[in-house]
Amino acid sequence: LRSSLPVARKLISGSESKGMAKLYDLDDKEEPEAGELIFAGGTSWTLSGRSGKTKKWDGVEERNLYNFHRLKPLVDVPVHTIITGSIANHTFIVTEDGRLFGWGRNGDGQLGLGDTVARYNPVHITKLPDSDSVLGGACGNRHSLLYTKSGDLYAAGSNEFGQLGTGQSGSTNLNWSKLSSVNAIRQAAAGRDFSVISNKAGTCYSFGYPKHGVLGHGTEGKFLSTGNKWDYSIETRPKEIELLKGVVVAAISCG
Repeated sequence: LRSSLPVARKLISGSESKGMAKLYDLDDKEEPEAGELIFAGGTSWTLSGRSGKTKKWDGVEERNLYNFHRLKPLVDVPVHTIITGSIANHTFIVTEDGRLFGWGRNGDGQLGLGDTVARYNPVHITKLPDSDSVLGGACGNRHSLLYTKSGDLYAAGSNEFGQLGTGQSGSTNLNWSKLSSVNAIRQAAAGRDFSVISNKAGTCYSFGYPKHGVLGHGTEGKFLSTGNKWDYSIETRPKEIELLKGVVVAAISCG
């Protein structure tokens, strides 16, 4: 799939003071109950989804878990939130007491641990610049987004096409970068080299690689480059989706 799927509803004028429109508040959702994590599927992170043993292979042979298993570092640990993606080979979880763990492929630093070494067991991630608890996030194929209870957004991993939203491209962020251009973030989604986020007021932004129109800005940014080759004008910072102005986005998803 190459698509962004924001679920939206129009603003409805309410009886708020000064004629302000009543906004959909994502904080009104009930907190999910915590439980123990169980896991199934592929576990050779540098082989998964690849045709064979490439130069990035770390020597760990293919091993698939055909039944659900408990993960030793998380046995009897109440897990509150799971953060992953359909094209990702890495995962984060948030425990009931607010700790952040991550594991999986890390060839582009998408775990935010300061290196590119895959992790085969969940590791406690303490490298976020502040101690604010992570509320949610998203995993793309080579990058990650995390947002905190205070609404701050952090990004790590491949930034080849500006998908981290830092204002730069063509780089790799091995550590978490805080995005200063947005705040009050309450939803995040990540696709293949692009990202979509929304804030507490339901305003939706997208950034990264625009091919096929996945960013929703009315164009795929295609232009004729040097040597008569087609290229794409990437968005390196979160850009509000103009078509959704006046609409409250309640949920987002990326293919």
